Amino acid sequence: MIYSSLFMKNYIGFFTICKKSSVRNVSSFIFNVLFIVISLIFTSCMKMRTSETKILKDFKGQLAQPVFGISSNREHPLHYMKIGNSPQNLLVFIHGAPGSLDAFLSYMKEEALSNRATLITLDREGYGFSGYGKAEPSIGKQAKGVKELIMDHGNYDRIFLVGHSYGGPIACKLAMDFPDLPIERLILLAPALDPAHEKVFWFNKPMDWTPFKWMLPGSFKVANLEKIHHRSELELMTNQWGSLRVPITVIHGKKDSLVPFENVAFLEEVYQGDWLEVISLENENHFIPWTQYDLVKEILMKYLPNP
Repeated sequence: MIYSSLFMKNYIGFFTICKKSSVRNVSSFIFNVLFIVISLIFTSCMKMRTSETKILKDFKGQLAQPVFGISSNREHPLHYMKIGNSPQNLLVFIHGAPGSLDAFLSYMKEEALSNRATLITLDREGYGFSGYGKAEPSIGKQAKGVKELIMDHGNYDRIFLVGHSYGGPIACKLAMDFPDLPIERLILLAPALDPAHEKVFWFNKPMDWTPFKWMLPGSFKVANLEKIHHRSELELMTNQWGSLRVPITVIHGKKDSLVPFENVAFLEEVYQGDWLEVISLENENHFIPWTQYDLVKEILMKYLPNP
């Protein structure tokens, strides 16, 4: 993200320099162009994913060991990591954009959680090792893919879904579209739900143009395309909110500059169920899964039944 910001600064500087013709500005222009090229080449190496081998090394010495696999959906196969063997409770983590299954490794290593539930974290379509670089902007299709992954692992008495950022609406859509699933609760971390507060930045559409796309790493291409379509995808969910009855816990920071806190007010307005728990964090930003690990773990332990 630092390199993306530097790129934008120099991109703006390009147009400023074009209005001037001094030798000094030409030299500055050449420097800026070289900086952009070097930055983008460096950024293109950022795949934002961790190999299974490296993850297994990270779990060395732990009693519970992860298992990796690919969902049975041939059209949209999802790479996942699973740990724990509870036949009753399933806890599924859905990451944001960009990201991969390693966003929730700390939770997967938490034996207090794996003693109470089978844990699954997955690479969403286009990320990690799930068709890396090939975007699926449809929230509905992504939700269906996660549902099929869940069904691959048998029947559970209770399913808990954790969704961060873009993963939040996927968790909600899953509960909306498949009401027969025994979803016990949604735990939404800074979820991007409100189409009216969905920001599309000026550089999102240019970044989808061919001259720029080849320079972006696959994960950023996917995130950018999801961003462009996110508002319209959320609007498609508008008429479904009334059908959502699953209990929800939402945790959101009031200083979130990426997904505004106003998303909480939107959820409070459209949710028609009987149980909405809102945890507002006065000085928190968007990165709740990592900055508020203890709080999130506490919430999960609160609702996961004892074995």
